[in-house]
Parts: sequence; C-alpha cells; structure tokens
Amino acid sequence: MNKNNKRNNVSGWVLLDKPTGLTSMRCVNIIKEYLNVKKAGHAGTLDPMATGMLPIALGEATKTIPYIVAANKVYEFIVQWGIETDSCDSDGNIISRSDKIVSQGDVEAILSEFVGEIEQVPPCFSAVKVAGVRAYTLARQGKPPQLEPRPVYVHSLRIRNHDVERNQTTFVMECGKGVYVRSIAQDMGKIFNCGGHVIQLRRCSVGIFNEDDMFLLDKIKNLVHTETVVSAYEIIIKPIEDALIEIPLLNLSQETLSKLLLGKEVLVNNEQLINIESGSIVRARKNASTILLMKYEKAHLKIMRSIENTNQKIFNNLYETAIVS
Repeated sequence: MNKNNKRNNVSGWVLLDKPTGLTSMRCVNIIKEYLNVKKAGHAGTLDPMATGMLPIALGEATKTIPYIVAANKVYEFIVQWGIETDSCDSDGNIISRSDKIVSQGDVEAILSEFVGEIEQVPPCFSAVKVAGVRAYTLARQGKPPQLEPRPVYVHSLRIRNHDVERNQTTFVMECGKGVYVRSIAQDMGKIFNCGGHVIQLRRCSVGIFNEDDMFLLDKIKNLVHTETVVSAYEIIIKPIEDALIEIPLLNLSQETLSKLLLGKEVLVNNEQLINIESGSIVRARKNASTILLMKYEKAHLKIMRSIENTNQKIFNNLYETAIVS
C-alpha cells in the first residue's frame, strides 16, 4: 500500500488479535500507521500480558465505542495457585507464597460464588481513576490506592482444565462490563488462603465480534503491503453498523427523520416500537451512508448521534487515485 502524507478518513472496525507485550494504545497507534487513517480508538483495554480480541474503531466508528464496551466478553485464563503478586498477574512482584495444592474439587466448590452479580474490588494496578489519577500510576509510585468494591456481572464461569502438577486451573468466563479477571484470581486465592495470580489471559470475543473475525498484526501488515488500498481495507475493516446490530433498527418516514435531524423530539405511534422499552436506544438509516442513533422515551424519539459512513466514496477516490498513478 502506497502511503502519502494525507491520512484517510476511513470508518469501521478492525478486530485485532492483540499480541502479548504491547499496550492496547500502542496497538491502536500501530493500526493507524499500517492503515494510514486519521482517527482510531479501542473498545476496552487489554493488559500488556493479555492476548486476543481488541476491537479498534476507525473514524466515525469511534462514536459507537460505548456500545461495544458495554457488550459481554468471553475470556480464557490460567490461574497459578500458591503465589500472590501485587498486580494479580505474572507481570507483578511476588508478595506471598504458599505450598498448598489446590484441587479441582476445591475450585468447583467455590465457582458459584463468582457467578451472577458480585462485588469486586479492582486491582490497584488498574485504569480506575482515584481523584482523577489512574490507580496504576499511584501503585507504580508506591502508593497503591484502597479501591472500593463495585457490582459487576458474571454470566458463567467454568473450568476448562485443572493441572494438579503445576497447581494451575484454566477457566472460561463470560461476563459483562467492568469485570477484572485478575481480581477473580486474587479473590479465589484468598478463599484458598494460598494466593493466586493470572499467568495467561486471552479475550476470545466481545459482543458479536468473535475469534474468527480477528487479524494478527503481521497479517494486517502483509495485506497492506501486498493488496491494493481498497482491497486491503475491504478485507480488514468491518462495517460500522456491525457494532450496532443488537440495537433495534426502525424504518422511519422521511418526514420523521427530517424532524429528528432538526433536533426535535418526535411523538411516534409505530408498531415497530411495541416491544421496545421506554429509555431504550434505537437506530434508523437516513440513507445508505447515514446512521441515526436515537433514544426512545415516553413514546418520543430524540436523536443522540448521527454517524456518517462515507467509506464507499473514499474507496472510489482511492481507487481512482491508484489508477491515475
């Protein structure tokens, strides 16, 4: 892919299979460089040691990040029993050791305590803000904050494998927003009175985005160097609206759409809304390239965001530029 100084204002989602050893923001910056795009952001931090699904929004797709952040996630992770670290993972400093061997039966006996709505204290090495400062910044300064427990939701937690010789357990967990896998390991270790920390962590899916859709960094780099600009983009970038697929889609008249775009609240009596609760977010299409996100409340619709997907026009321009050059 030939680059020039002008970055492309492309919109959509790149589903990166994040490698271990890189921060999430470093991955975002690498993708910006590889694809030569103006704007990008990720939908949910993965720790440097972690691998797997890192959804990266490009251009107008950044407006849909909150909907992916709020989606359910699936993680696979391995906990090492008998060692506790200050960061609750293998990147941290060891603060205690135990010779206790945890059996599979021990783990099975406490699984139910970590399913459903639970109270969880985030690790002190986390992105939670304390008086405007990230907790990990304070922890690195030797001032680990005392964080308050908060409610989170775990849909399921099961054992995939238990290795008694290594004193390790592999788990698969599906959870909602804000769950810290490292805190699960730490809290279990406390119950067993032996400590525990995460030695391997992989995010398998986020919402409708799953492992089959992911690209490794090397694959993306190879595509942008071996394919045309348009071909590479079409292979790598998923449509903006994929992130909104679970938000109800309405078919609205042009008259209603025009009123909404003027900022008005519009009273609607539409059978499409019969089963939609008041306070819900819904969407509609103004045309092939414009998506409207609206709030439905007390029989009224009010526009929240207008998202422009101009990729086809951009792709056509890039194609024409390539032909001319």
